[in-house]
Amino acid sequence: MTGAEPDPAESLEWAVQFGDGQDGKRVVVVAVAVLAGLFAFAFLRNILASLLGVGAVLVSTAELFLPIRFTLDEQGARRKCGLSVVEVKWADVLQVVESEDGVRLSTVAPGSKLEPFRGVFLRFSGNRDAVLGKIRALQTSHADSVGQRTDA
Repeated sequence: MTGAEPDPAESLEWAVQFGDGQDGKRVVVVAVAVLAGLFAFAFLRNILASLLGVGAVLVSTAELFLPIRFTLDEQGARRKCGLSVVEVKWADVLQVVESEDGVRLSTVAPGSKLEPFRGVFLRFSGNRDAVLGKIRALQTSHADSVGQRTDA
């Protein structure tokens, strides 16, 4: 089916692994996590606080260690990394903003100060055309909601 528009009923899934080839950064993050745990234990004398310090650093940098999985389907778009799941329904998408390395499905009107922080950012993994084509197909099938709302 070369040249054909993607079927909106089929989901598109892909993954991005930031940590591949960045072993130096991973070592630094683990060292900082251990240091955070040691400082917490030194100042608070509490093993739970120490473990929370280590956990906080590792959870906040999970993208270096775990793949980020993306899904585009009839319901909306999802970004999942470890336990973190960010999802947007098509009815909530007010604009689609393309960039060099991905596309943001934004839930706020253009010009809002919250624009960079709202919605789901879908990072490309050598699949720019497939992702943008799938979004166009889903926008067409959800034309009554995506970018067409009265508050858009």
